[in-house]
Amino acid sequence: RGTSTERLAYNFDSPLTATAANADSSTLSATSSGTDRWFTYLQTGTNTLSVTGAGVISVLLVGGGAGGGNRGGGGGGGAGAVMKSTSHTLGTGSYNVVVGTGGAGSSTGGTKGASGTSTTFNGITCTGGGGGGADGSNGVGVSGSNGGGGGGHASPNNPAGGSGTSPTFPSGISGSVHAGYSGGASRSGGTHSSGGGGGANGGGETVASGHTGGTGGDGTQITGFESSNYYYGGGGGGGGHSTGDSIGGKGGGGGGGNSAHSVLTGGAGGTGGRNNGGGGGTGGNGHDAGANTGGGGGGTGYHNSGSYSQTAGDGGSGIAVIKFSTTGNGVTLQDGSIFE
Repeated sequence: RGTSTERLAYNFDSPLTATAANADSSTLSATSSGTDRWFTYLQTGTNTLSVTGAGVISVLLVGGGAGGGNRGGGGGGGAGAVMKSTSHTLGTGSYNVVVGTGGAGSSTGGTKGASGTSTTFNGITCTGGGGGGADGSNGVGVSGSNGGGGGGHASPNNPAGGSGTSPTFPSGISGSVHAGYSGGASRSGGTHSSGGGGGANGGGETVASGHTGGTGGDGTQITGFESSNYYYGGGGGGGGHSTGDSIGGKGGGGGGGNSAHSVLTGGAGGTGGRNNGGGGGTGGNGHDAGANTGGGGGGTGYHNSGSYSQTAGDGGSGIAVIKFSTTGNGVTLQDGSIFE
C-alpha cells in the first residue's frame, strides 16, 4: 500500500463542495459523466469526506463478504449487505467513510470462514456477511447480513446455513436495502457437499441430493447510479465432491472447490461485478470473491484426509460510493488539474 495521502476535491458553484482523502493514492477516485460526479472508496478501513459547503448527495454502501468454510465440503461465505440512499443531505464537517473488509477463508480443517465487517458512513451501518460452515460440529453456517452456507460431512447431518438479517437506515435517512438471505443447507451422510452462501438478492442453494456443492445466491444489480450497472453481493459457492455447481453468485462470489483427490475442477466465479469472483482450478481450494464487491468466498471441496491442505476463499471487500449532481463546475484536484 502507498503511504501518501490523496485528496480529491469537487469545487462546485452549487450545491456542495467536498474533499475526500485516504491513505492510498490507488484506491480513491474522482470521476464524472455529464452532471454526475463520484467519489469511489476502494480501500478498506477509515477514509474521510470533508464537506465545506452543505448539499445533497446519494450514497451506495456494500459490506464485506465472508470467507468460505473448510474441509469435507466447506460452506460458501455469505455476501455483505447492499444499501443505497438518494437525496441524502449533508451538513458541513468531516465524515468518516469506513470500508468493510472481506472475511478470511478458513485454512484449517473443521473451521468456519470469518465474517465480513461493516461499511459505515454518517450513521449508516451496512453489515457484513456470515462465514461458511465447516465439518464436524462446526457445520452450521454463520449468520450475518446474508448467511454462510452449511458445511458438508458434519454432525449432525444436513446442517443449516446461517440466517440473514437486513440492516436498517437510521431515523431520517431512507433508501433501499438488499440483504436478509440465508445460506443453503448442506447434505451430509457421505456426500461431502455444502450449501452456497446467501447473496444480496437471493439465498444460497441447498444441496438436496448428489455430490455437487450449492451455488451462491446472486447479488443485486445497482442501475443508474454509477457509470456501469454493477452487481454487488454474490454469495460464495459451496464445496463439493463432484464436478458441477459450486458456482459463485452473480456479483463477485467466489467459486467453491471440488474433490481434491479426484482432481476435479472447481466451480466458476460469479460475474457481473466490479471484479469477478475466482473459480475453476483443481486441488479442492475455494476461490476468493472479487475485490470491492462484497461477495462471499468459496468453500473447500472434499479431500483425502491423508494429504489435506486446502484453503477456502476470502470474502470480497466492501465499497462506498458518494455521488453528487451539479450543473456547476467540473471536478478539480488539489493540484488544480481538471478531472473532466
